Amino acid sequence: MSSSKKPLEGIRVIDFGRFVAAPYCGMLLADFGAEVIRIERPGGDGDRIAGVTMSNGENFGFQTYARNKKGFTLDLFRKDNEEAMKILHDLIRTADVFLHNFSPSAIKHFNLDYDSIKEIRDDIIYAGISSFGSEGPYANRSGFDQVIQFFAGPASITGTEDTQPMRSVVPWIDYSTGILTSTGILTALRHRDATGEGQCIDAALMSTAVSFMAPFISEHAMLGIERPRVGNRVQFVSPTDLYACRDGMIYIATPLFSLFQSLVRAIGHPELIDDPRCATDELCYENREEIDAYVANWAKDRTLEEISHTLEKARVPFGVYRKYTEIADDPHVQDCKLIDTVDLEVDGLESVPVSGVPLKLSKTPGEIRTRPPKIGEHTRELLTSLNYKEDTINRLKEDGIV
Repeated sequence: MSSSKKPLEGIRVIDFGRFVAAPYCGMLLADFGAEVIRIERPGGDGDRIAGVTMSNGENFGFQTYARNKKGFTLDLFRKDNEEAMKILHDLIRTADVFLHNFSPSAIKHFNLDYDSIKEIRDDIIYAGISSFGSEGPYANRSGFDQVIQFFAGPASITGTEDTQPMRSVVPWIDYSTGILTSTGILTALRHRDATGEGQCIDAALMSTAVSFMAPFISEHAMLGIERPRVGNRVQFVSPTDLYACRDGMIYIATPLFSLFQSLVRAIGHPELIDDPRCATDELCYENREEIDAYVANWAKDRTLEEISHTLEKARVPFGVYRKYTEIADDPHVQDCKLIDTVDLEVDGLESVPVSGVPLKLSKTPGEIRTRPPKIGEHTRELLTSLNYKEDTINRLKEDGIV
């Protein structure tokens, strides 16, 4: 662990994030030095325990999203929540960023909308993540990543024509929205540095998904093309697919015509370069069954090592198919610390795998400094810093407010 000053040191973030998008955003800020305070109700919230859990009762995703954060408990949902709201307001006055992924209707119900928070601290950076955003006819709908994958179109081009439309199991819209929101927060902080002004960031899973789908939407609008579901292939180019070999499977990608030429030379069929069936990417795709057969026949009698050596030498992109259960042992993953570990300070959980810091900065690298917080672990410390007296803190705990 480095002792050097981190680029976001001195930035305090109030984190009401749950599950993936907002917590991942907060994680990125925390990795680079921000003081991110996770607020949850006394007893903990459901994103700690949903899904497969460890011996301490917490799930594995939480260990990644909550590392480097502080834990603060506060019951805003109680009927008599005036004292809890006062505590929150006191905390907000010391904060730079307010991050949440409540629905727009819920945030208004608790008076935690931007206008309300701005009255407490005028220059706050307010970042709200929702399914559909704060405006438009769907603003009050709830949703999750998998819902948006179907609603915004990605599932319609995922899978094969013989299957139903299919979502990705990896919640890429959630993760991408978290990344976009962190970009918005950093941009807003930069603006505040220059002007002294805070602002509101309105992030939405739907906005992220439609942004990524825009090229496909444009293609259909301008040319009337509706892309088919082609499984592991890529529309309009060939050969690109998952191929069986003697001891496994390998994915080969040729999205550029120059890569097609390099591949057919590498597999011993340079004549295909001048074959009329392969004159363009589009013709290669139209004749994909025949063209793919050349690659499939070449691969089936060779080992992964042989194929990897040949394709690496030819500079053709490829990836050996592996189960996710094999990734942690990969030498590249280990050397680059793409998977790191945290010590949960629980017997048997001294080395729990988590994502490494996903972005490498040469001068101000991020790092995993602390394990995820236990429920309310830093509540007393933070209340003390807000000038709450010991007897008051004890009463708040006894009353279940914190």
